[in-house]
Amino acid sequence: MVKRTLTSLVLEELGESALTVASLIIGMHRAGYGASLRKISSEQKQTESDLRYELIGYAERRRFYTLLSKLKKDGLVKISNHQWSLTDRGRKRIADRKEGIGERETYETESDGIFKIISFDIPEDRRKDRDRLRYLLRSLDFTMIQKSVWAGYNKIPEEMVINLQKSGIMKYLDVFAVSRTGTIDAVNIKKSGKAR
Repeated sequence: MVKRTLTSLVLEELGESALTVASLIIGMHRAGYGASLRKISSEQKQTESDLRYELIGYAERRRFYTLLSKLKKDGLVKISNHQWSLTDRGRKRIADRKEGIGERETYETESDGIFKIISFDIPEDRRKDRDRLRYLLRSLDFTMIQKSVWAGYNKIPEEMVINLQKSGIMKYLDVFAVSRTGTIDAVNIKKSGKAR
């Protein structure tokens, strides 16, 4: 199932240039009959600015420009002459998203009644893989005990395990099936391994 994100929505809108076309038409109307190209261009820029301001409230504008800044940093969009546009990388991302490539994975949740603890220690340079795993565990209704320790009763889908192996993060992951639960005080075991 492909979800539309704000990022993909902004990229698509920039790709289609809907706001630019609308501002051009309104700008031509504002400039009046027989206006120079310079006057029409000036009116178009002002109209586009007015439209953006009217369509998006202050908080939304801040989020929008923060997102544009992130997209620019990621090399998906560029700005030239006060005009935002897609880069080749941005166009490729849109094409990939339309084909379902790079979208978040989703798996069916099914309980097997066995309590599981999942622990992982994924290196900092693989932060996206770490975030992806947290997303998957959350979608399987696991509960975060600590940032890298999760617990739950649902099965871990075989397809998910295969995908995690392909991405090379299974070596950072441990899964424990718990047959008895309780606190250490309740079990009360000494270092020697004998009960008190």
